[in-house]
Amino acid sequence: RSQQSRAPAVTGRGARPHSAMAAALVAPSKLPLAADVACDVLAADRLLRQRILEKAFIEAQSKVDVSSRTYVRHGRIALAGISALMAVRALAWWKGSIPGYYVFGMHFVAFCADLCCAIFALPLFFGGAGGRCVDIGCVGPVLTLVFAMSVIDVGALVAFLLMAAPR
Repeated sequence: RSQQSRAPAVTGRGARPHSAMAAALVAPSKLPLAADVACDVLAADRLLRQRILEKAFIEAQSKVDVSSRTYVRHGRIALAGISALMAVRALAWWKGSIPGYYVFGMHFVAFCADLCCAIFALPLFFGGAGGRCVDIGCVGPVLTLVFAMSVIDVGALVAFLLMAAPR
């Protein structure tokens, strides 16, 4: 038999523990005064660090709000421009001025890319640095999507200039 199996069990009411650790497990008592003070100091230290961290976070957030205002304003202006362009396209198509067969696909792709840019960038540019898009970490994917749609727009423009360039 192993050493552990030979040791008497420390269970039951009449059992006598063999060590201080076992005594603490069988009959837990109040921690000594020094341990209470140490726990209080640790809790106070943790609370102080948390307050310092919250203050630094609020300060950083306000700095980001101030420094990103110009770029957010530029994004809003770009969204207004894209929206105006889509409105002109939709109005022209509604009036019956549909592009020719060769360029209709390129116009449609550019329209869809502009629509995706406008829809998916709205939360970023109208929420600002403190918006939900930033809070949940969607800035990277949104900017990647907007960049991809911009590349698609440029590709549609190049295809238009190669296939049906104005003469």
